[in-house]
Amino acid sequence: MECKDYYPKNRMMWLSITLILFFVFHYLPTPEGLSIEGKIAISLMICAIIMWCTEVIPILVSCTLFVVLQPLVGIAKLSESLATFANPVVFFVFGMFCFSLALQRCGLSERIALWISIKSKGDTHYLLLYLMIFGCIASAFIADIPVIAMLAPIALLIINSNNCDPCGNFSKALLLGLPLSCLIGGIGTPMGSGMNVMSIQFLKDIAKIDINFVEWTFIGFPSAIIITPLSWFVLIKLYPPEIRQIPNLEEIKKSYFTKGSLTKEEKIFVLLLLINIIFWFTEPFHKIPIAIMAVLGGCLFFMPGIELLDWEYTRNKISWEALFINGATCSLGMLMWHTGAASWIGESLLGNFLNFSNIGLILCVSLFTVLVHLIIPNNPALVAVFSPVVITLALSKGINPALLAIPLGFCASAALLLPIDPVPLITYQYGYYRIFDWFKLGIFVMFIWIIITCITVMIIGSWLGFI
Repeated sequence: MECKDYYPKNRMMWLSITLILFFVFHYLPTPEGLSIEGKIAISLMICAIIMWCTEVIPILVSCTLFVVLQPLVGIAKLSESLATFANPVVFFVFGMFCFSLALQRCGLSERIALWISIKSKGDTHYLLLYLMIFGCIASAFIADIPVIAMLAPIALLIINSNNCDPCGNFSKALLLGLPLSCLIGGIGTPMGSGMNVMSIQFLKDIAKIDINFVEWTFIGFPSAIIITPLSWFVLIKLYPPEIRQIPNLEEIKKSYFTKGSLTKEEKIFVLLLLINIIFWFTEPFHKIPIAIMAVLGGCLFFMPGIELLDWEYTRNKISWEALFINGATCSLGMLMWHTGAASWIGESLLGNFLNFSNIGLILCVSLFTVLVHLIIPNNPALVAVFSPVVITLALSKGINPALLAIPLGFCASAALLLPIDPVPLITYQYGYYRIFDWFKLGIFVMFIWIIITCITVMIIGSWLGFI
């Protein structure tokens, strides 16, 4: 009864706050340089973020609501708000969910994780490093959440089968390092995160700049591969494992060897994944958009004769909320661009940085993006709000917008200060570490992430012709 009494009151409070804020913004004097339509666009975005973070109403409902509110308040036509909602990002994320679910269902993900555990030969330092590298690489090609959902049970198996101290540093480091590696790996390729594809789409829609799969990967993958071992080094220094050698890996070995050779389903998944990777990397030649290839690849898993996925298995495992929230945030982000709200925010918040050098701008944008997670803990909303802003800033300075939009996309995945992103939440729920543990690790990783991002964007971006 307490929960039933509590939540309606809590939801009603947040609904009241949201409505009051909207009307306050609506009737406040319009700031100089901002249009009335821009002011309404900003108020809609703020209200949407509040409703998504507090779940005043179901996310699927609120996402749909904020699409149809745009024509209702008179700042967009219904056809325009629907067109920006049904953007390529939504279809890309759907395709990636299919790949992730197929990887889990065929059993290959668990096989790989168990194999890595055995190859460490029980050395806790190397076990952590190998698992983090695997998490990083897997997350570069598969969505972060399914990868950490696959790795978390392996970590618990290692902890429980070896009677590790649940309050010890090894358990803590293991369950901190795995979600961290998944967040890092997500920047590796456009496939790794919907935030990457959102950044690419905003560049295309606003600045008419096409960043293909290869160009993003040339910057993102080296960044991820460098950040991961550096983060592992920081992790074992902050939380040095109390044991250097795991006393018993027999349980993990038993689980691995009982699997036998690769199954038919695992071989089919590997073949289809390789075919899709070839198509993704040859995008500059065949010009098929990433979103189309993701959907085609995902649909193959349902085909007769393959059937790695079926609707009964899939329908309750696909995060429809994630699909809708990506669509709604893109729609609101484009609304802020078209109404001039993004330009106004850019001049107000970042206008003082216009005289900075390119490297100074990249550092500022990267640091700002990581810190703003404390205010906007919703990654798609963060990209939707600030991508138009930094693109506008770059255009006003006369530099290639990709120099700022790519670091923003990278750092949008850097939920390093609070474990409120879905990826760290999967391991945080087990109770092996506290919020401060994640924050302490995140502070150090934040500077590594920002510095490596700046270096790779400047060096490889120059080679790709962005500078």
